Amino acid sequence: MEMVLLIIFVAIFTVLSWRRMNLAVGFLIMALPTYLIRFDVAGIPMTVLEVMILVVIMVFFIKRRQMFFTKKLRFIYFYKNLVEGLCFSNYKWLMLAILVVATLAVWFSPARLAALGVWKAYFVEPMLLFVVIINTIKTKEDFWQLINFWGVGAVIVSAAAIYQKITGQFIPNELWAAEETRRVTSFFGYPNAVGLYLAPVVVMFAGRLITRKAGFARMMEWTGLKSVIIDFWVIICGAAAIWFAKSEGAMVAVLVGGLILGLLIKKLRVLTLMTVAAGLLVLLLVPEIQTLVMAKATLSDFSGNIRLIIWRETIQMLGDSPIWGGGLAGFQTAIAGYHHAARVFEIYLYPHNIILNFWSELGILGVIFFSFLLIKFFYNYFKAYRENQAIYLILIAVMTTILVHGIVDVPYFKNDLSVGWWFLFALSVVLIKRKNIGDEKTAG
Repeated sequence: MEMVLLIIFVAIFTVLSWRRMNLAVGFLIMALPTYLIRFDVAGIPMTVLEVMILVVIMVFFIKRRQMFFTKKLRFIYFYKNLVEGLCFSNYKWLMLAILVVATLAVWFSPARLAALGVWKAYFVEPMLLFVVIINTIKTKEDFWQLINFWGVGAVIVSAAAIYQKITGQFIPNELWAAEETRRVTSFFGYPNAVGLYLAPVVVMFAGRLITRKAGFARMMEWTGLKSVIIDFWVIICGAAAIWFAKSEGAMVAVLVGGLILGLLIKKLRVLTLMTVAAGLLVLLLVPEIQTLVMAKATLSDFSGNIRLIIWRETIQMLGDSPIWGGGLAGFQTAIAGYHHAARVFEIYLYPHNIILNFWSELGILGVIFFSFLLIKFFYNYFKAYRENQAIYLILIAVMTTILVHGIVDVPYFKNDLSVGWWFLFALSVVLIKRKNIGDEKTAG
């Protein structure tokens, strides 16, 4: 019965992709958590999210077949159409380099079968989806429509989390489910996944809301009012879910992302600086808050101590294998000989630090190429069309949110997060290549 439903879903989604690619991609972005629905096809592990990605990629390339089947099919012409036509971004060489390094990391992995699955789901498919997205967004309506779909997905995830908070139901851990220690998980298996998913979306919609410059009368029109309601709803629901998940890394990341927005957006700069000054004053005058902040900042509490142990063990492992680290999907195997705190906690899937995550999975070259990718992402603000730079500031705040959270967690190596990462990069490409994507209702 499940397979019949899956076939029907794939058929409907394929038709939607063929007729309205923008809506199909939007639905996919909304439904990122469907990676949790897993099944096998001829012994190959798959998820519903992967199926949707493969369908839109297949339809996209079939509809672009004229780029390949042409009388002028020569190497140079093929290259021009594939690289320049399909992937018209200045990220392409770094993306290719990362893909090559990820492929090599499969070879150096002690678990090659698992590594192939990670390679497929975290690199190949999201990068191909990136190509589809940058060619699908043609207008500002397309741009904001995809972001609205992202927000709808966040509201659904948040609604499940809020329901768990109220009822205590469907939480997969007795300690988290208990009323006095309740931490929600939404559709995911652990609370921090809620923060990892929602924090970037909350900052994205906060940025859109506070950069609006439309007058009151215009915002009271249905189109403007609807958009404001969406922004508020996503922010409130997302923030509540993060709070109920007690995801401290996400809370700090959202706070930093909000501060970045306030500093980058001229009309909010003075207010932001005053808020920071007031916060510092409270920190200096209230010892209890000072003690709490210091404990979190120095990682001297229980969860902080665990991370310090993980990082120390990971650095020892990387010191013996600095070039290729543990190999793709190989961290647990590679770290086993260095893990001396087995009585305190089990071996985690990743080191819970963005630099150590990439170093362990992709080796030192992976760290280098991803660092250059991020540098280019921030630098591309200056290459975006002037009309779009206000929107690019929001993307900068969102990426900062992800990186701050990445100091203590894993903001990339998960199906939904890797797709979200490349979705953000695709949006940055559109702001560089397309004029007037930035709505006239926003301003920096």
